[in-house]
Amino acid sequence: YPLCALAVSALDLGCTQFKSQGRGLLRIKPDPSHTKSQRRSFLQTTPPVKRVKTEVTVGPLPKAAGVTEEVIRKIFARCGKVLYVLFFNKKTTCVVGLATPAAVEKAVALKETEINDHKVKVTGVIPSAKYEVQVGNLKQGTKMSELKKFLSEKLGSKVRSVNLDIKKNVCVVAFSNEESVAKALKLDKTEFNGQEMNVTKASA
Repeated sequence: YPLCALAVSALDLGCTQFKSQGRGLLRIKPDPSHTKSQRRSFLQTTPPVKRVKTEVTVGPLPKAAGVTEEVIRKIFARCGKVLYVLFFNKKTTCVVGLATPAAVEKAVALKETEINDHKVKVTGVIPSAKYEVQVGNLKQGTKMSELKKFLSEKLGSKVRSVNLDIKKNVCVVAFSNEESVAKALKLDKTEFNGQEMNVTKASA
């Protein structure tokens, strides 16, 4: 699913009903207690929420304890970037969309957290992350073991694997974390075996 930095502040107004629009999208329905004009304005200005796989579920939330989106964001910002907060079941449960699998891992590790002096459970599935780059424009006859050694020495990071993608005519290099990927991308146009190699983020 695509990422989205959408702040769903309308949820704090009680807009906790959703209608699925497919492709991982949820349309937020306006509060029925609002005027017709307010509901029309809300629908015109509030785009669908783009769901991501990197979510955790939090609950049961304490009733009548002032649990707002800001409160939830503040708690989970310690784990990583918060993309959105969605409330369900009359605000007794919420789903927190996070930007990375690492953030989900940190959030799930909490198991329990306190919200306004109430203990709530945090659950979620940690998605597998692929920390890979594509290396192209290699000199004919280059061995993958040579490339692996070169990258390890240049980056000072462990290279998990180097595999040839015959269809794309590139080598796919896997690392253990995002930091190593960022370092590897900086080697774009670096000379290797007398030829400038191309380094790009591996496509899904």
